[in-house]
Amino acid sequence: MNIIESISKLGGNISITVTLSDLKEFADYILSQAASLQAHQHNNMQEKRPLRGIRELANFLMVSTATAQKMKDEGTVPHYTIGNRIFFDREAVMKAINSKKTNSLTE
Repeated sequence: MNIIESISKLGGNISITVTLSDLKEFADYILSQAASLQAHQHNNMQEKRPLRGIRELANFLMVSTATAQKMKDEGTVPHYTIGNRIFFDREAVMKAINSKKTNSLTE
């Protein structure tokens, strides 16, 4: 049962007083929810974007750029190039790292 049905069962007469302060509070709430949603959508877009370059790979894996370069050179993490730019697919990198971690534990 929704609010309209509830009011109808009570006789249908109801009065609500809304102050300017109430409206401001509601507007602030709506704006904060919109900002939160926008930030969440931005983060999701960032997570799907491929990593560009060794520096982004290093930041993503929380390792030094030298370690990231070594991982790329050794083929530990898959990569592809477009022109002179190197890219890393986030999911493929995580799968490779997790696979390497699993293999190390079983050896």
